[in-house]
Amino acid sequence: MRKLTACALTVAWALLLLPSFLHAETASKVDLAKSLAPFMGTWSGDVTPNGGPAGKMTVIVEQGGMGSFVSISTRYKIGGQGKAILLTHGIVRVEEPTNRLHSWFHGIEGRMDGPTEISENTCETLATGVTNRGQAMTLRLQMELDDDKLILSQSDGLANETPIPDERVILDRVPSVAEESEAAKSDPELLAELQGVWRLERGNGGWVIKQIDGNHETLTRYNAEGAVDESHRATISVQKAGDDKRFSIATMEFTAGPRKGIQVPQGLLQNLGYIYRVDSSAFTEIHSRPDGTTQTHRWRRVGQ
Repeated sequence: MRKLTACALTVAWALLLLPSFLHAETASKVDLAKSLAPFMGTWSGDVTPNGGPAGKMTVIVEQGGMGSFVSISTRYKIGGQGKAILLTHGIVRVEEPTNRLHSWFHGIEGRMDGPTEISENTCETLATGVTNRGQAMTLRLQMELDDDKLILSQSDGLANETPIPDERVILDRVPSVAEESEAAKSDPELLAELQGVWRLERGNGGWVIKQIDGNHETLTRYNAEGAVDESHRATISVQKAGDDKRFSIATMEFTAGPRKGIQVPQGLLQNLGYIYRVDSSAFTEIHSRPDGTTQTHRWRRVGQ
């Protein structure tokens, strides 16, 4: 029997891209879109599968059917040369009438499907399927999202009762066109002035922490008790606007709080930019109001 190694694993990689923070056994289409939001986009990395040639794996996760399902495709380029081969394609959707998440995938080795059990930062699926040669196949799949890395693993695999080797790979998030565009637009000197951690006091006794690392911003709001109310991460750019300096936001995703998992549409981000001033100890946002007045927020640099 032909060994099911590299190709079987690519089916597993695709199936692994399932939601990481749905805690209930049942879900709606809204839950599906929100839970998979952190995984939307492109992931890529150099891998060397057991028994297969080294190459580059690329996984694309995108919404389809007006939000009714999420499409997942996996491509593989052997040795980084030539054209990438489409290995798997499938969907994740809410299965009716049970309202439980289920996945269906087809690949060059066969087809698989299965339900999932989801905890805070991991997703485990016992997938079953049939190879193109009619061999029964099972795989236990796990995934973990770690910042801008996707850690994928498989274990307990069997094809016609013959073990499939365990494997683990790490893929990196590929910046979107918007992120790359904003990074290219930023004035390097202005961006360098903003690097670090800034703190803003809130009127309710809480505070806000803004951390800028490169052209990425992480902003977290804390209440008076020190608990996190909300957090988001964004891709930013800064440019000169005449005699002023302007701060713009290209992408934004909420990572904690009631809006966790929601990505803000590009059209709304156009209104979030503002003029700012900065020195070694203070960062001042100057927001324009519709009535022609301005509102300022003054941050102090943490550690000074």
